[in-house]
Amino acid sequence: YSVNESYSASWDPRILDFVENKKRGPTPIPQRYVGTFIADFHRTLMYGGIFLYPANKYSPAGKLRLLYECNPAAFLMSQAGGLGSTGRENVLEMKPRTIHDRCPSIWEPFDNNEVHLSSCVENGYLEEIDKGKMVTNINFIRATEF
Repeated sequence: YSVNESYSASWDPRILDFVENKKRGPTPIPQRYVGTFIADFHRTLMYGGIFLYPANKYSPAGKLRLLYECNPAAFLMSQAGGLGSTGRENVLEMKPRTIHDRCPSIWEPFDNNEVHLSSCVENGYLEEIDKGKMVTNINFIRATEF
């Protein structure tokens, strides 16, 4: 997984629980965070995992800009068969109000064996992660087969 954990004290508790489960679960998953959106996004796209840039109390709307960071990345991830979400809605379906609108972001290359955070956060399904169940409520981008 890839996330800037220095803001973890100000995250939504469900995101914090998810990250803690990844770190301290039965099979801990290593964290890789460079601190550069493009580098972290590229690594996630190439090698899998989950890249999160969640909202926090300092940036309640998220940090990444919708029109020129999140939308292009969501398009690329969806074309590669992955997922781009805010945790509440598809990034590509968001309607910007201004050119500089921001949004929280969750990027996941699609993998049928993973429980996808973006389908869990808003719906309170994070408890399913501990049980190892696939969440069936899909509210994220899924690329068309081509």
